[in-house]
Amino acid sequence: WIKSFGYYDVDDYIGVLLRKTKEAYYYGNYTIVNHTKYGCKINLQLDIPGVNEKEGKVYKVKTNYMIFPNGKLKCNTLLGGWIK
Repeated sequence: WIKSFGYYDVDDYIGVLLRKTKEAYYYGNYTIVNHTKYGCKINLQLDIPGVNEKEGKVYKVKTNYMIFPNGKLKCNTLLGGWIK
């Protein structure tokens, strides 16, 4: 997936992914999947920009996180699929 977005350096992609994850969470671009005594599971909707030969394209993907009662976030699934 990462190479298909035009990223050849994993560290570059991870930096973009972290920035876009924080941005999506801040702006409320997520849906609540379920809520348990352990916390709240959410799907974040991300717009990942293409680079290199894929520049100008935007890839809409989702990630999965758990929000714990103490406010901490934990990534369950880094790339969970496409947004339709």
